[in-house]
Amino acid sequence: MHIALEKTFYARKPDSTVDELHMTVFEPVAQDVDFGAKISLVRNQVETVFEQTMYGVDPWQATMLGIVTLRLRVSLFLKKSYTSLHYTRECVEEGREITFDVLFPQV
Repeated sequence: MHIALEKTFYARKPDSTVDELHMTVFEPVAQDVDFGAKISLVRNQVETVFEQTMYGVDPWQATMLGIVTLRLRVSLFLKKSYTSLHYTRECVEEGREITFDVLFPQV
């Protein structure tokens, strides 16, 4: 399975510890009658927070459904466990936060 998109960002917990969160969208794979695009979120390079395959009628739809689902799942996960987001490790150290919309821009 090949990676189509990936991004690592950093999230601070209420106790001030910081987790590295790695999002991945894999290239869609042809199934019997559709395409499946796997998505995942991994914390600190070892703990898979969630992993799911989204299916569509073609690679475009499978990828878009994967990204939309990833956005929703990450949003819920962050609201439950974290107080701030950071684009890089340096941003964490400098106290520069980002908003969720930086990770998933709205048009």
